[in-house]
Amino acid sequence: KGTVGATEVDGFTPLHVAAGAGHAAVVVRLLQASAAVDATDAEGWTPLHFAAQHGRDAVVERLLEAKGTVGATEVDGFTPLHVAAGAGHAAVVVRLLLANAAVNATDRKRIHTALHVAAYHGHDAVVARLLQGRAAVDATDAEERTPLQIAANRGHAAVVVRLLLANAAVDATDTDGWTPLHYAAARGHAIVTDRLLRANAAVDAVDADGCTPLHIAAQTGCTSVVDGLLRANAAVDAADTNGCT
Repeated sequence: KGTVGATEVDGFTPLHVAAGAGHAAVVVRLLQASAAVDATDAEGWTPLHFAAQHGRDAVVERLLEAKGTVGATEVDGFTPLHVAAGAGHAAVVVRLLLANAAVNATDRKRIHTALHVAAYHGHDAVVARLLQGRAAVDATDAEERTPLQIAANRGHAAVVVRLLLANAAVDATDTDGWTPLHYAAARGHAIVTDRLLRANAAVDAVDADGCTPLHIAAQTGCTSVVDGLLRANAAVDAADTNGCT
């Protein structure tokens, strides 16, 4: 007879495999045969993590009905909600939130919430669902970066706009004193720069070294961002802590 809880070298059980592949009928049969719903692999992933990563909404539903732990954490502290948010699976995110997943849970290393993760990957629909689920729009990570700073750094204009509409702090600063506008300027994201300026971002905000977004854009050579900042009346002669303009 086959063993329902048999594991591979990496700790995968048949339930992990079926959950990741989206085989809802097999998942139900394994659960009826007393498969461990919260079995973990070598990285601490449960079947619910696998189903969430691959967007298997029907499987997520079955696992939750079988009392799968919605807030289970793998070795780095990521929950199924983090995983679904990072993969862009909005329907799974909604289902997990309806099952009372902790919307502001953080991982252990970067201290990212699911909103940080969705913002990083530019998943606008997921960001919308998380905000509807009362995610903290200005949650800060290990470097005191908000989801807006992360989205600005990555150039995800639609996410930036959505966060701003949710009253994200447009001039939030991280441990280096960088605002979202500094990040957009550094990466040459002209559209994001424009959206931030339209939201009244401080055009001459200074970081820990006294650098404004214009300093940063000039250093990276992005003329479109420089032009946008100058049109917004950035101080062209502002000096940093070394006296450089």
